[in-house]
Amino acid sequence: MAVVISAGPGTARADAPYVVQPGDTLSAIAFEYGVSVDDLVRANGLDDPDQILAGESLVITAAPYAGGAPTAAADRYHQVAAAETLSGIASEYGVSAAAIASANGIDDPDRIYAGELLVVPGSAGGGGSNAPAAVRVTKAEAEAALRAAAWEFGVREELLLSLAWQESGWQQHVVSHAGAVGLLQLTPATAEWAQEVVMGESVDWVGSVEGNARVGAAVLRHHIDYFGDEWTALAAYYQGLAAVERYGPYAETRLYVLNILAMAPGFE
Repeated sequence: MAVVISAGPGTARADAPYVVQPGDTLSAIAFEYGVSVDDLVRANGLDDPDQILAGESLVITAAPYAGGAPTAAADRYHQVAAAETLSGIASEYGVSAAAIASANGIDDPDRIYAGELLVVPGSAGGGGSNAPAAVRVTKAEAEAALRAAAWEFGVREELLLSLAWQESGWQQHVVSHAGAVGLLQLTPATAEWAQEVVMGESVDWVGSVEGNARVGAAVLRHHIDYFGDEWTALAAYYQGLAAVERYGPYAETRLYVLNILAMAPGFE
């Protein structure tokens, strides 16, 4: 059959058909490619999602995420990367450079800095209107939510606090280019997978700092149980579970994990 792979909101991507491997599950494939199990079932006309066969080719595609999104254009947030320009960022989001400069009090549009977090105002044309609304919390509120979630899911508090600091600096309003949201930078696909497969309940992970912390903690707990150690669990959180199994941790993944583990004692 014809196979089309389209990029979803998760972490793994592919330019070729996905061929089911021995031991694969539909939920693991969905998690790797950033789509939902329901997306895979619909795209492939599967009668029984528990029955996929090794060697079978799957269409991997997803409908645009709409859950938790405002209907009107909302402010978005962009962390400046090295060598980026204000005009380039404006073009990416479909707004004017002047609008971004005004929203951030920038006097000289030629002077923006790598790592700086910019407010990107919502456009009248609705560009990026599927971005989650900003939810700002204090560091104390973020820490309390993370510690409670760590206790609930049996994760070391200092480890979850360090992971969240690495991901967002304990900021619930941060939204990445890939649509990852909040304290623990959850993509819609990861959040949907965790609620369906791990938690068995739905929570507000976009508009609630407690919900974001709980879903992120559930993902980390799942990975720790799956791999049996925190190091590989953190690698899977960043790179994707199936990708770590198949390829091992990438060099950038190793640095990510080492940084989190180095910071963790400071949060005890």
